[in-house]
Amino acid sequence: MENKTRNNSTRKLVNISNPTIHISYKPQTYTPKQAALAMMDKKHIMILTGEDFTADSGLPSLRSYNRHKVCVNGEYLDVEKVMKMQYFTDYTEICWRFLQEYITIHEKCHPNKAHHKFENYDRKISELNPFTSQVYEIHGNIKYMHCTNEDKDCCMNFIRTPSSTEFESEDKRLVQKCKYCDSLMRPHLLFLDEKYNQKYYKAKNAYEFMRDKMDCLILVGCTDLKGFPK
Repeated sequence: MENKTRNNSTRKLVNISNPTIHISYKPQTYTPKQAALAMMDKKHIMILTGEDFTADSGLPSLRSYNRHKVCVNGEYLDVEKVMKMQYFTDYTEICWRFLQEYITIHEKCHPNKAHHKFENYDRKISELNPFTSQVYEIHGNIKYMHCTNEDKDCCMNFIRTPSSTEFESEDKRLVQKCKYCDSLMRPHLLFLDEKYNQKYYKAKNAYEFMRDKMDCLILVGCTDLKGFPK
């Protein structure tokens, strides 16, 4: 059965590099055939994926994770409390233990149908990978971490986060230190009490593409954008 056009009332996208600026748009729902026809003459397509994009792979969203809470060292933790930079600063080891559990779940997941649908893009666009001009990971990437020392150039050295097996090995400390300045390493993630920024998450690039070039926006695994973290 074909989908009907959604309510055409004007919606707003929040400018992630400047939350005081909004972009108005009128959303519509298309059938796959209608969507394909609508995109045929588009040159600058933005595909915005959310946490539900990976839900069918078994990776829990923040909302579902928070309903069940997480047990670390016998204590049940509120995810929305743990996933804040202030908590990471005060309880670094506990936060890393939570992330270690999440990484373990991530390693057991497999691509779902939505991932396979995008495989053709991966093959055609060589730069469709993290830290390239074609992909802006505005919430970060749990597979990487970087130094917390903002005054040093090493804070921009993104290195792979240890796997669950490496975390459990005796020669790998749970709390990682920067090999250049010995400061704490942090996950390359936008914590809930942090703001989007250009330095780590290319927020300005994403917004300028949306404002100046984008002629088609595809939302996958996320709802209409009504707001962002601070």
